[in-house]
Amino acid sequence: MNKINPIKFITVSLFSMVMLLTSCNDFDKLNQNPDAVNSQSVNPGNQLTYIQASLSGSRYEQWRTNAIYTMGFSQSITGSWSFSHGGYYIKNDSYMDGLWRAEYPREIKECVDIIGNTEGDESKININAIARIMKVFIFHRLTDLWGDIPYFDAGQAYYKGIYAARYDKQEDIYNDFFQELDLATNTLSADKDVITGDLFFDGDITQWQKFANSLRLRLALRVWKADPELSKSEAQKAVAATGGVMTSISDDVVLKHAEVSFHHGSYLDLRGNGLSQVFNVGSESAYLTAPMVNYMEAINDPKLLMLGRVYSKQILRYGDISKLVDLTDEALAIDSIMGMKMGPSYDFSLNPFVLTKDGESYEMTNINAPLQLAEEFRRLEAPYTHFTYAEVEFLIAEAITRGYLSGNADEHFKNGLQASINRLISIYECESPSETAISDFVSGYTLSADNETALEQINSQLWVNNLLNGPESFANWRRSGYPKLKFIQNTANESTIIPRRLIYPIEEQSVNHANWEEAVKRFPNGIDSWENRVWWDKE
Repeated sequence: MNKINPIKFITVSLFSMVMLLTSCNDFDKLNQNPDAVNSQSVNPGNQLTYIQASLSGSRYEQWRTNAIYTMGFSQSITGSWSFSHGGYYIKNDSYMDGLWRAEYPREIKECVDIIGNTEGDESKININAIARIMKVFIFHRLTDLWGDIPYFDAGQAYYKGIYAARYDKQEDIYNDFFQELDLATNTLSADKDVITGDLFFDGDITQWQKFANSLRLRLALRVWKADPELSKSEAQKAVAATGGVMTSISDDVVLKHAEVSFHHGSYLDLRGNGLSQVFNVGSESAYLTAPMVNYMEAINDPKLLMLGRVYSKQILRYGDISKLVDLTDEALAIDSIMGMKMGPSYDFSLNPFVLTKDGESYEMTNINAPLQLAEEFRRLEAPYTHFTYAEVEFLIAEAITRGYLSGNADEHFKNGLQASINRLISIYECESPSETAISDFVSGYTLSADNETALEQINSQLWVNNLLNGPESFANWRRSGYPKLKFIQNTANESTIIPRRLIYPIEEQSVNHANWEEAVKRFPNGIDSWENRVWWDKE
């Protein structure tokens, strides 16, 4: 986690990056060859800042890929945008291609540029390795969502003159992921170049190694259905690699944002939390789903009322959340804690009722009675979490359960439970449940001796842990099969099952037709369907 003032640093660094790029553009006007770009003059530390800020600061893909589609597919957060698209399996090309359209010309281009400019430079060993880690992190989200994608040729227009990149097989991409992470971890050294512009770890090399190895563990478990031996081998290598995996919430990959709202045309302003902007501007209010609430209530998970709260009005329609009255305790007293049903519209069948607090009465309806996403996660300056120590503990528990690693699976499971609570308190500043409530839950919720039941317990907790990370929640559900989500039936459905991937951007059919067509032909039915499975998602 950051050891510097992240808000000040992100503001200064992004300003410097914009000024530098503007200066480069002005210089190019004087150059005899306006097409020639001296990318080596760009400080890779500034590029790293831009990459990291883009991953969470852009409202564009946070709304389209995260909120509209993958949160709906995984049935974690709901609102009208989720009902009408991801939550109800309705296709919209301009929404579905959000992450693809954003990251190829932005983060991927910058990663490839850093790697190309620093390759073989002994004075830039560490930044080269970090760019490789970031490249894997960015690309794994893309291939997990679409399957075969442009990878090896992506971002190579400047270096190799490749303007129409081939679609590489996901299996080949994953094999390269493991090689890249292995190379990066073993290359990183505190004795080599000092990293600047690092919004994640302030240049802490050990934390970068932990991140790389933890990501490797995630990817190892991802492929267990497609290649069990590779999965086992890479899981073992991940935990044994130089630097090890994450060991505390201080290793979480978190970016703290400035309090910046979205204004029309300001997609390039990355200082604010893009997902918070989705929840606060131009969207419907965000609710915890009934499946999520029912699951957490059944196991007495104390995180439930940290993640969701009952407010006197619908947050978005009221505006200033500081003026809302928190009625969670009053709702709890009459056993009226509920999630929002997944469906085409709000559940208008709910009979209004009244809650009283400090002598004031508040009418509760279908709009404000269900648990809304708590204010701590909706603030414009809310932190954005990319990867957690809690996930690592859950993954280790699963690896032990599968026989990949030795150790006590229940002990690691409980470590994950504790960490998943601690991060909400420490990073998001949620009000802590009582020590008794936390202790009773962590000590009392024990992994089953039955392996399949244990896997369900572990991956259901990962579902909760990834509440605001739709792409990862969707991917983990597909590879694990848990939680057991039900298909939401509606006449507007454009799928016969919960989708297993996203459809390729429609513009690929024209700008990269031959490569797109080759990739589509690899599907058993030769169709670019979201009911098809990616390589690692074997039945």
